[in-house]
Parts: sequence; structure tokens; C-alpha cells
Amino acid sequence: MTVLLPTQRYRRDTTFMVPELNDIYLNMTWDTTDTSATIGGSAASKVSSTVSYPDNKTLLINVTQDFSAGDTLIISGLGFDNFTDQSFKDHLELSIDGGATVAATDSKFIWVIHWQTPSIYGACTSCCGAGNVVDGNTATGNCQWGGPVVFDLGESKTVRFMRVWANFDRSWRAKVGEDLTLCGTDWLSARWGWVPANNQWSETPVIPTVGRYLRFEIDAGGPMGADTLMEFQYQAW
Repeated sequence: MTVLLPTQRYRRDTTFMVPELNDIYLNMTWDTTDTSATIGGSAASKVSSTVSYPDNKTLLINVTQDFSAGDTLIISGLGFDNFTDQSFKDHLELSIDGGATVAATDSKFIWVIHWQTPSIYGACTSCCGAGNVVDGNTATGNCQWGGPVVFDLGESKTVRFMRVWANFDRSWRAKVGEDLTLCGTDWLSARWGWVPANNQWSETPVIPTVGRYLRFEIDAGGPMGADTLMEFQYQAW
């Protein structure tokens, strides 16, 4: 992480915080067993490479000299621990007043993810070779003809993201629900009009929707020919 400090002069300790405010929460902590950081940048000599942790969400850097306007500080060699669950994307936060306020945020995202592979609910799936889209192999896909695929997530969950390995510039719709009487044709759409990139993993957020089953189908762009859909995964929590 590179920190460009403001034009004022500071001789305060600097803290880097894992977000835990409002609706943003990264389900992880700093690895507090690692107290030796690699320090770089023009202000490297102005801080201590021995770090501490007031708590497992906060990294404390001891500032030993005043910073000048335009000084940079690069902190690396530290790690995170206790990835207890998935989390939305967010940034590390910088504080120069002991954590009372946030002075800046890192430009890079941290995203705690666990891509899950569903099973096929065969009674509502008319796609030939549907098993190939959940076999973990991006080189195998559906057969020559295909229709909607209904996935079984194993239990009722709040679906938040999905990703596919697909081809041929098709536009896709995802519906999530519980009642299989109509095989999902009556479920609410969690995502529609999505055209993923070809021949690579492509991900998208969806409207958070609760259900055990997910219906995935083409809504525009042509039929589901052979190898239109190669793999499907989702995130839910």
C-alpha cells in the first residue's frame, strides 16, 4: 500500500484499519503475529519497521520524524488472517488521529470471496450436457441444443454475485426462488441483460435475492448452441 501524505507536517502515529463501519465489514483481521514490516518510499527513514496492533482490526505504524509535503510511504510484507466469511469489496482506511477519523482510503479493493459451484436440478433443466457446466472444467460445456438451467444451491441463501465462463455474446438472465412448481418461470429476476466476456471468467453482482434454486437462461442474442455455457459459479451469504 502506498500512502501519499497531505501537505501539513505530522509527527503522529499512523494507523491502517480494516473497515468495520455501517454496512461495510471485511470478515478478516490483521495477522498480529507479524510485527516486522517492509518499509519503502521517500519517508521510509521516518517510521519504524516494527509495527504493533492496538486490536486485530488496526495496524499501528510508529512515526519517528516529521513528514514533509509530498513524502510517500510504502508498507508491505504484512498479512491478514481469520477469513471467517465472504465480504463485499472495500478498502483499507488510513487514520492519523488514533482511529477517531479516516484521513484516506486505499485505492485498491479487498474482496473476501468464496466462489461456490451448485448442482443441477434435472427435473427443471432442459439443457443438454448441463452437468458439464458444474464440473470445474472450463474446456467442457453444454451440448448442441440447450434451454434453461436450474441450479440447486443446496439450501436457501441470499445470492449476491455470479460468474460464468461463456461464449457467443449471449445475454443472460438469472432468477432465484424456492417454489419449483413452474420451474422458476415465475421467480423474480436477480440479473438480466448481462453479456459476459467470451472465453474467460466474467463476474457480475446481482440483486441480492433469497432462494434455494437459481434459473439461468438466455434472454437475448440467439439460441444456446454447443459450448455456449462452459461453467457457472455463484457467491451467497
